[in-house]
Amino acid sequence: MKTSKTLVFLVMTIIVFLCISIILYQHQLNVLRDASLQKPSYGITLGEGIYFTGDPIHVFDIPLEELSSVSSGGDNDTVYTKNKVRKEILYGNHKIFSVQLSPSKNRIGLFYYPDDSQENLEVKIFNIDRGVYKEIYHSNFNPWSVRGGLHWLGNDHVFFTVYCGSSCQGLILLDVITGKTHSTTIASMSSLKEKSYTIFPDWFSKKEFRFDGLIDEMNGEMKDGKTYLVFKTVYDDGSALEEKRFLFTGNSLKFIN
Repeated sequence: MKTSKTLVFLVMTIIVFLCISIILYQHQLNVLRDASLQKPSYGITLGEGIYFTGDPIHVFDIPLEELSSVSSGGDNDTVYTKNKVRKEILYGNHKIFSVQLSPSKNRIGLFYYPDDSQENLEVKIFNIDRGVYKEIYHSNFNPWSVRGGLHWLGNDHVFFTVYCGSSCQGLILLDVITGKTHSTTIASMSSLKEKSYTIFPDWFSKKEFRFDGLIDEMNGEMKDGKTYLVFKTVYDDGSALEEKRFLFTGNSLKFIN
């Protein structure tokens, strides 16, 4: 009789143990599943290998010397890449459209969406002093009109493109100290009868510069203490032409080559 009771007790103990183990195992699976849903870490194939997504990072948490790792991603995301990990960059809880460090590395400019609807686009400029960011300029622009990211032209101005219609683009110059803006319209001409060319009236005198090819990229450049507006131009078929460079003094442009 004792042996029978002992066997029953052992069987019940084993059953209870198995039930508890199954419950704990199921709980662990649920925890892992929830974690994977909340913080995905999946590989995406890029040109140079496999990268992984990480948690979003605030723009001010990125070391200044690593801002060159920032690039535009898919779905209007701006991302920071380090050690094979890509992280979406946010300003507060806001998505960023474009972010750029000034040539002197003491200012940062960014376009960001102030709400989830992405129906507004705002620009902010910050001074950077020993790791402290101080806002010096804030304005908003219609998202449908802004066509390109923010570019520095020297340390006191930024420029960006806006929509103006077909075969043209607006170019806005913003003084981040005074808040004053200048605008111009770049026209791209192309036809079967003649080579493509571009007409660029400068921001100040409205003098029209005409040169062969179409603008593929534009940026600001500092060299030997001087500031240049640089257009990278191409033929109709996309093959490269020589750069067009303009010396920028703050209130004038001079065509160099």
